[in-house]
Amino acid sequence: RDLDHPMMRPERDPWRSLLYSAADRAVRDVYVGGAQVVRDGKVLTMDMAEIAGRLTEGQARMEADTPRYDHAGRAAIEIAPLSLPLA
Repeated sequence: RDLDHPMMRPERDPWRSLLYSAADRAVRDVYVGGAQVVRDGKVLTMDMAEIAGRLTEGQARMEADTPRYDHAGRAAIEIAPLSLPLA
C-alpha cells in the first residue's frame, strides 16, 4: 500500500482508508505465496485486454438473451436504462 497516496489520507486509520476509500488505487505491489502478482499497480498474471474483450462479448450475449429470460420479454435497456444516452 502507498501511504502517500491522497486516497490513503488521513493516516489515522490506514486499513479503513484502504478498504473504504483507496481500494486498488493505493496498491502498488502484491505478492501471493512469495510470487509477485502486481507490480506498480499492474496485474502481472492476466492479460487485461483479453479479459476486457471477453467481458464485452459476454455483455453482448447477456443483452441479446435478456428478453428470453424476462417474464415480460423486455430488452436489457428497458430493465436497466443507461445513465447517459448512447451517441
